[in-house]
Amino acid sequence: MMNISQMANFASFIMAVSLAVVVFLASRNNSVSNRLLALYFILLGFIQFQFFVANTEFEDLSMNLFVVFAPVFWSVAPVKYLYIKSIGRGISNRDVLHFLPAIILLLFLLIIRTLFFDKVTDNAFVFLIVTFITVLVFQFVFYLIKMYREVKAHQKRVGNIFSSPEGVSLQWMKLGLWGFIFYFLFSVINELFSYPLDNISMPILYAIYIFYLAIYGMRQESQLSDILHLTNENSVSLDEVIEEKNGKYPGSSLKDIQKTQSILTELENHLVTQKAFKNPNLNLMDLSREIGVNYKYISQVINTEYKQNFQSLIGSYRVNEAKRLMNSDDYKDETLEGIGEMAGFKSKSTFYSSFNRFEGKTPKQFRDEMT
Repeated sequence: MMNISQMANFASFIMAVSLAVVVFLASRNNSVSNRLLALYFILLGFIQFQFFVANTEFEDLSMNLFVVFAPVFWSVAPVKYLYIKSIGRGISNRDVLHFLPAIILLLFLLIIRTLFFDKVTDNAFVFLIVTFITVLVFQFVFYLIKMYREVKAHQKRVGNIFSSPEGVSLQWMKLGLWGFIFYFLFSVINELFSYPLDNISMPILYAIYIFYLAIYGMRQESQLSDILHLTNENSVSLDEVIEEKNGKYPGSSLKDIQKTQSILTELENHLVTQKAFKNPNLNLMDLSREIGVNYKYISQVINTEYKQNFQSLIGSYRVNEAKRLMNSDDYKDETLEGIGEMAGFKSKSTFYSSFNRFEGKTPKQFRDEMT
């Protein structure tokens, strides 16, 4: 009969495999990011299965699994990094090189296990374990830095393209990185030491971590194809011809003040007159098609002339619209959530955070001051 530790580790293994299947099948277009997230869960599940076997009487199986367990541990961080990268800018064939250390380790351990296992001394085994953990720690720090930079770069791209962060922002991944840190530390501690609550704390932490990633990861997938499409479409450099539908600016440079002013005029007219900002799903590509100017030029004009990104600019228009609605007697009985929706905000949380950013107070405080 299995003890508590064995049941917890086996349940964690089943949970990871089940979530991997759910994430994989839930992908409407079988996206690369979802497949990588499913692979990530499979790797974590294998680690939990190794912990389960290590606590049973099957010592030979545990030793054989270690040959695969060590490379799997070396693959966890690269897969997590590639998952984040695939969301924002996609991955290439060259990214398979991230798994080269794990492949080399696998081949090395297979050779040792097959040809030299009986000749390995205790000191040599300890040396191998210490080397494995040392490299693992350095790899963990290296990829943690890369993941943080990737999230930061992604957030910048999202701010330049989308008017609303919902569905495309990787803000949730910052907490996911902290979960990754704690999971790694607990896993190493679980292998090296014994502490009072290791039978329940590790599985609980594990369950919270993977459920969090699964829930937010599947939400992220709904906008993945859009973000990849928008960042790769119309890859015109800023020194090339403006691709405007009516041909007003052929061969001109964005440095030309007159042309820049023309784009500003069209942009402001579209936002003020057409109130395009009230579309909660507005993105830079939509605006580009509507006013007939290449999206990269619009983005540069916004960045240089308004000193802010696309998301911030649209947010300012929405906040001003919300203030206008709250100042109108026609909407005095409208809920704040309704005001936010009419102004173009996609969620109450974004409405409140944007309003507080531009006005230094919440919508409720603003309305209370008016009465």
